Amino acid sequence: MRLSDLVIANLRDALFLHPAFPLRHFGPKLGFAEMSLNINGAGRFRFRTNNSDAIILREIFRDRGYDMAGFPQVTDVRARYDEILDAGRVPVIIDGGANIGGAAVWFARTFPAAAILSVEPERSNAALCRRNVAHLPKVQVVEAALGAVTGHGTIANMEEKAWAFQVSRSEDGEIPVVTIPELVASVPDGVLFGAKIDIEGFESDVFLQNTAWLDDVKFVFLEPHDWMLPGAKTSRAFQRQLAARDFDLLVAGENLLYVAAAAGATAAADRPAETATA
Repeated sequence: MRLSDLVIANLRDALFLHPAFPLRHFGPKLGFAEMSLNINGAGRFRFRTNNSDAIILREIFRDRGYDMAGFPQVTDVRARYDEILDAGRVPVIIDGGANIGGAAVWFARTFPAAAILSVEPERSNAALCRRNVAHLPKVQVVEAALGAVTGHGTIANMEEKAWAFQVSRSEDGEIPVVTIPELVASVPDGVLFGAKIDIEGFESDVFLQNTAWLDDVKFVFLEPHDWMLPGAKTSRAFQRQLAARDFDLLVAGENLLYVAAAAGATAAADRPAETATA
């Protein structure tokens, strides 16, 4: 990055996030590994100074990567949210690839009555996520990976930055793999409302099978990773599954945003609540 671009980026950080945010650059040299600031739009947030956490905070709270307000479909999304609540049910948002909790905080502020299940497989990320969402009683951190069927996995690239950890299935792996239906069923009176899936290529597993949940969900934020894993075809499964259903496709920063058309959304709030099974 050119010096001029770096200066502009840090000025934007100071303006839109917190005046002291650029001081994170001095953390490793001055011996403080973490900072805690009142980030605009997030409240008090703790992040690592020597990691990739700043990228996450920029994407969510500076560049507003999960803000649907600029799309006309937001009216229909809000109507579905209200419909679930009016039926006496609980809207559920699945935060796949929670990292340090930025998206969970964003969605909790946007949809305060929703139950948010933040799924994060990497231990240090999950620990920091718990600290950042501790003041939000409707957010639950699930230390696991998101997949199409239950099982186990392992992180294949622990040498990478915290935002880039990749999960692979492994019978003797220590990371549990959980499914979206399983998570939704764990919420009493829960109805799937939204999902955010940013899981560094493992989306190829999530959309491989057992995708009936797509008939209930109202919106899905999805970050594709073909750019990171050329030739691995990590987007093929979700392209097939989402194209076969009645979704509007929008581009929101680095994410694809799929919003179910009003006539195509299943009225799950009218169905009996599912019971969680072991």
